[in-house]
Amino acid sequence: METKIGIITVAINCLKYSKQTIDSIKTKYPYEIIFIDNGSTDGTKKWLDSRKDIISYKDPMVSSLAGCWNLGIKRAIADGCSHFLVLNNDLILSPNLIDNLVRKMQTEKYVMVTGVNQYEGINEPKEMMEKYVEYDENETDREHPDFSCFMINKKTIDKIGWLDENFMVAYFEDSDFHARIALTGEKAISTVSAIYYHYASKTVQENDYLKPIVREAFIGNEAYFIEKWGCKPVGDVPEMLKVYYKTPFDNPDKDIKNVERDFSL
Repeated sequence: METKIGIITVAINCLKYSKQTIDSIKTKYPYEIIFIDNGSTDGTKKWLDSRKDIISYKDPMVSSLAGCWNLGIKRAIADGCSHFLVLNNDLILSPNLIDNLVRKMQTEKYVMVTGVNQYEGINEPKEMMEKYVEYDENETDREHPDFSCFMINKKTIDKIGWLDENFMVAYFEDSDFHARIALTGEKAISTVSAIYYHYASKTVQENDYLKPIVREAFIGNEAYFIEKWGCKPVGDVPEMLKVYYKTPFDNPDKDIKNVERDFSL
């Protein structure tokens, strides 16, 4: 299958940062950009209308970040993409980040490869757009993926399933997906061959009305994660294998790919 990349990003306002993220995209592979606008009022929708090179979804009927990611991935699959790169909308990518992520994925050792947020040696964020990084094929696997910038493919979905949309609004959908990867015996890694600058948390910082919403979502999603896996998220894979339930909700009838909420608890 020819390598084609579906690049997916989700935004609520923050147009300044979204533009920088899109402008920093560079790759030798064919690609399409799928932009999911989830309620912007700052001119993002008008900007998207002017960008005929971007596939846009405006105010989709989904209730979570996981749902937006799934929507974008499904569109990329329908369009024949082989790899799916999911980005926060407040990043600046190094110029060979995408190509190096593809190269890691093509080793078929991993079901997810992520970039690494790096500030060292950067005086001005846009300098990241000129910071080429040599590919390191011998680096030690770092099983601490960063979901600000992650790449998966169709095999990932086939093995792990979709993101769990029961994590409302945002938070913990990433920890859940990593738990499922680890419990399946697969690997998700971050690679120092793919670096980016992350402004971090701009959506919440620049949208005051979201602060109580995400605070409530954090509490509810943490409780749901504990119901599903038996404890709060842990960072290290060996510890995950020790303390997490082996199947969702400790129910042997549910496999790892299951993303149906168990309301019987």
